[in-house]
Amino acid sequence: MKKLTSIFISGLVLAQFAIAGPSIVGSLNGWNPGDPALDLTLNGNGVWELTLIMPAGDYEYKVVEGDTWDDGNWPDTNQWINLTEETTVVFYANLGANIGPRDWDEYVTHMNPVVAGNFLHTLGGNDWDPSDLTGEMSDPDLDGIFEFEATVPEGDWEFKVTLNHNWDQNTNPTNIGFHSDGVYPTVITYDMSNNETTVTGVVGLLQDVLVTFSVDMSCIDPIDPDGVFLAGTFTDWGNGELPMAPLGGGIYALDVLFEEGDAYHHEYKFKNGHGGWESIPNRSLDIDDTEPFMILPTVMFDDWDCPTEVVLPATLTLAANYPNPFNPTTNIQFALPAPGDATLTVYNMLGNPIATLVDGNLPAGTHTVQFNASDLPSGVYYYSLASNGETRTNKMLLIK
Repeated sequence: MKKLTSIFISGLVLAQFAIAGPSIVGSLNGWNPGDPALDLTLNGNGVWELTLIMPAGDYEYKVVEGDTWDDGNWPDTNQWINLTEETTVVFYANLGANIGPRDWDEYVTHMNPVVAGNFLHTLGGNDWDPSDLTGEMSDPDLDGIFEFEATVPEGDWEFKVTLNHNWDQNTNPTNIGFHSDGVYPTVITYDMSNNETTVTGVVGLLQDVLVTFSVDMSCIDPIDPDGVFLAGTFTDWGNGELPMAPLGGGIYALDVLFEEGDAYHHEYKFKNGHGGWESIPNRSLDIDDTEPFMILPTVMFDDWDCPTEVVLPATLTLAANYPNPFNPTTNIQFALPAPGDATLTVYNMLGNPIATLVDGNLPAGTHTVQFNASDLPSGVYYYSLASNGETRTNKMLLIK
């Protein structure tokens, strides 16, 4: 059975020069440049092309850019073809704009390119080994655009695209770096028509996500008069710290919009004033982009435990919901000065009750509940707290 092998030769824009086109030269024609039988013709994909039926055997070859050796030839080292049977060999070529001596945009290969880098061991291969097919690229469309895709563990990595399973040529003079989040695949693309390598390491958020941060400062005395701040990798740490809003009861909160394409993983801390960093290790955030919002649990500043003595509120209190406006969830905090029955009810603009969030006996102190309005239309809603003969009412705005 005959098999098909493709040989690719990379470079660019020879057609602009008034010289002969490229050709293959090697042991298959006695190393005689300018052999018309080995000339390549320009195809519709912008590369030069030649198809030969070659008998079994071992061959060496190069590319010559014209009819004589003086016109320029490359690569510096002869390339080998090893055929065990008669094989149809397809040559593709694009010559560099710098006609003459070997340049970085002129290459030749008779095999699929191979990605060689420092991460191949994580995929079961060998690092920096151009003969290891773990990093072999593919060209399913036969258009000279090769791809390699793999899920690489989280970290910063480097690679090169290599040709002919050797280091005689590589398609970039320096290593190419990328970052992987360990979740989404890394895609490396090599376009032979222009010798361009692109890499997609981390695929960012698939949609905008509004993340709500909140911190309990009730154990901190004093709270800095400048306020409480949030800082992290998404603010360039202290260079872009964000002020948080006091909600009452020692709670501070802030909504941060992470836009489509932003990274999934972040680290952050809270600050008491401009200089009062939390002393604990950085907090970690991994954004879930399956929904356009994400409410993080309220945490104690510095993860401190509050004193066992609890100071009860003097009056029945119903705080403003947060966030407000919201979509579709928001937090409602209230405080009872004494234990007793309590109800927390949500009403529409017509005064009709649409949700009961609390209905039962509660201890004295501060309580927080979450309201989910995913099944409700946009508009103004009211929430009312009743306990021990007293009532408090606030309004909130749902925007979808």
